[in-house]
Amino acid sequence: MLSYLKINNNAQTFQELFSQYCLLFDKLIKKYVPIRYRDRRNIEHTKISDASIMAMMCLKAQYRISSWISFYRLFKLTLPNGTNA
Repeated sequence: MLSYLKINNNAQTFQELFSQYCLLFDKLIKKYVPIRYRDRRNIEHTKISDASIMAMMCLKAQYRISSWISFYRLFKLTLPNGTNA
């Protein structure tokens, strides 16, 4: 039971950091990225937003995870519904 609470607490921290990074990058993208890039063709068909990708890259560096496969496993465990932030 105690290990479940620890994992749940870590997942909550990861989710909070992810949402904070997404909001930050979303604001930065809206402010500094050219319109022609933001309104590029087929943008509505992407499964994950640019801000989410950048947030994942920052979290990978922050948690010092060396491979994308291990980061993907962590990401799927903590955010099981995926994200379209």
